[in-house]
Amino acid sequence: MAAQYITDDFVFEGWTPQRLNKGEFLALQSELHAAMPDYAFNLSNVRQQNAVVSALMQITGTQTHPLSLPMFGIPLVPYTGTFVVLPQERVQFVVADDKVSQMRVETAPGGGLAGLLQQLDTELPLPPRVGSIYELARDERDQEIEAHGEASQLSREDTMTHEDAG
Repeated sequence: MAAQYITDDFVFEGWTPQRLNKGEFLALQSELHAAMPDYAFNLSNVRQQNAVVSALMQITGTQTHPLSLPMFGIPLVPYTGTFVVLPQERVQFVVADDKVSQMRVETAPGGGLAGLLQQLDTELPLPPRVGSIYELARDERDQEIEAHGEASQLSREDTMTHEDAG
């Protein structure tokens, strides 16, 4: 049903670790509704200024089925029976030709997908780039040792030996 109210180039950002396009957003909503049949966007303080609609959004729902979010690298979240209540978050909808083209969420502490998962006793996996930083550091260290390190280390050892001997 939501598909008819959003543009083909729709962008959803702020609530998830990365921006989502229309297909990804609809897949996320489908998975959340499958796991939490009473899943709801509760909007309040709705205001419109030109093509932008601003509001406060609070997401609620009871997880009565397992939650599957493979698009975020999350293993299947087993049924918990938990009633999820996220904090209110500011949201903006950009409207074009009577359809939503963008949905931007200003995630509050304990909110967003990370907050929902925390309430279900799970977490988002660490972004892969954190691992890449460690690999880059290790690669740079190895390159430094190859270029200068072993020779420098030998020089220091030789100097120490000569100083200790004298």
